[in-house]
Amino acid sequence: MNMNFIVKEHNPESENIILAIIDENLFNKEIAEGKKILDLTADFYKGEKKSKEELIHLINRATHLNVVGTHIVEFLTKKGFIETAMTINKVPYAQITISRS
Repeated sequence: MNMNFIVKEHNPESENIILAIIDENLFNKEIAEGKKILDLTADFYKGEKKSKEELIHLINRATHLNVVGTHIVEFLTKKGFIETAMTINKVPYAQITISRS
C-alpha cells in the first residue's frame, strides 16, 4: 500500500526544524483515550501531503519529529528512528529528537 503522509514543517529556516507527520487517513481527526487526546485538527498538524520519498529529504534536515499513525511509526521504526512508540486508542505516536552533531 502506497501511503501518503501529511507533513507540517516548523522553523524551516532555523537549525531547530520540527516536523509534524501524520498518516494521511488521520488528518483532521481527534484521537482520545480517557484524558489523553491527540488533536490532529490543530494547526500544528495542518501541512502538505508527502510521499515516503519526499519525507526522507525533510527528515534528514529535522531535529525533532512528532509523528502519529501506524504507517509513519512503522516506517520510522524500520529506518531506526523509533525504538518504542506510545499509543492512544490503539493509534501509535512518538516524539523523536535527532542529534545533528
